[in-house]
Amino acid sequence: MKKSGIIAASAQWLLARRRVLGDGAWVAFGQLGSAFGTLAGIRLLTEFLPPRVFGEVSLLLGIATLGYGMAGSPFVQAALRFYPDCAREGTLPQLRAVTTSLLRRSGLLLATLWSIGWVNYYQSFDTGVLLGLLLIPLFALDMVRSLNVSLFNAARRQRPMALWTAADAWARPLLAALCVVTLGASAQAVLGGYIGGALAVILLFWLTTQREGASMHESGSYKSQDLLRRTLVRYALPLLPLGLIAWSSSLADRYIIGGMLGIEQAGLYAAVYGIASRPAISLCGGIETTLRPLYFHAVSNNNAAAMRRTVIAWFGMVATIAVAIFLLFLFFSDVIAYWCLGEQYRGGAALMPWIAAGYSLSAVSHVFSGVAYAQHHTHHVLLAQLTGAIASVLLGVVGVYLFGIEGAAAAVSVALGLQLLVAAVLARKQAAS
Repeated sequence: MKKSGIIAASAQWLLARRRVLGDGAWVAFGQLGSAFGTLAGIRLLTEFLPPRVFGEVSLLLGIATLGYGMAGSPFVQAALRFYPDCAREGTLPQLRAVTTSLLRRSGLLLATLWSIGWVNYYQSFDTGVLLGLLLIPLFALDMVRSLNVSLFNAARRQRPMALWTAADAWARPLLAALCVVTLGASAQAVLGGYIGGALAVILLFWLTTQREGASMHESGSYKSQDLLRRTLVRYALPLLPLGLIAWSSSLADRYIIGGMLGIEQAGLYAAVYGIASRPAISLCGGIETTLRPLYFHAVSNNNAAAMRRTVIAWFGMVATIAVAIFLLFLFFSDVIAYWCLGEQYRGGAALMPWIAAGYSLSAVSHVFSGVAYAQHHTHHVLLAQLTGAIASVLLGVVGVYLFGIEGAAAAVSVALGLQLLVAAVLARKQAAS
């Protein structure tokens, strides 16, 4: 009996590891597909667009990222965290419905405020009114995509998550390039292509894939939808400033460059930034996407051994890959720029090691942030990212003033290094308490 129990336990262990490996393979496929789509998109657009237009597009997409980060990401993070609890209680349809309602309300408020602000800007500076309003459907489409992809990830349905992520990363720039070739090199054409690509992918997956929690039979009770709503809002509230803070850490420097050096320099910097930051985002993000649901489930079930094993594996893999990425850009930045950027942008290759170093450090800090999210210590995430954001803005302004775009790139590594330091200190303090 004891022998059969050992065999059964061993078989269960092997099956669990097999599923983790399968999840990891699909996540890797999605992250690599997304990375190659992003890199191919940058290569195409930098071939067709002059730096000034590319800079204008980058600044507008940065505003869309800020909007989603403040109005959408906190509620998606809350849904991701409470997915295991709702799955155990049989109330996933409630989770999806409540999260969708929160996203709809926050998105409507954001769209209203942005429309009012843009129309006033348009009247003052004679900028095309359509250009700014094109960001509103991008806000909405980003929310739809992020909620569905995150719920797939929480359910460990990594195959549709990976396919959706990769398809979206390819469809947006390809349609944007087609619009540029057809309609001319303008920011409106690029944004129109992004909207068309994102919408096409959403419709494709809605028609072919069962949405997580969309039509499941509701059983059990997570107390009530009102209580669930309050729970999600309470969890998300400390995260609301994170959209602005994360944006300041990763995107504010191109606005500083645009204001101090001109939009053309901002376009060159944004193109180089997109290449140098992508490997750490994709590879280390893939590890996070694979292991974060396991860690959240372990926390939900109060399994201390599984929590410890997952964090050790998560940190070890991310740290190893982060170092490899930095070394790659340190020694081969010229080769990477030649293959990944249009000719007008290749002079920015010297910026790549600084940006890659910063994002390698940021990837390690995300391990500590993931632990803080699971333990409901969202204020630790806020404090660490606030440190990085303040440092990014202050060092970015000083760096650009003294050294131009080279100073902005160097500020990325210093600021994100400080963010990692604060995250590690807070995690140590949390573990000791």
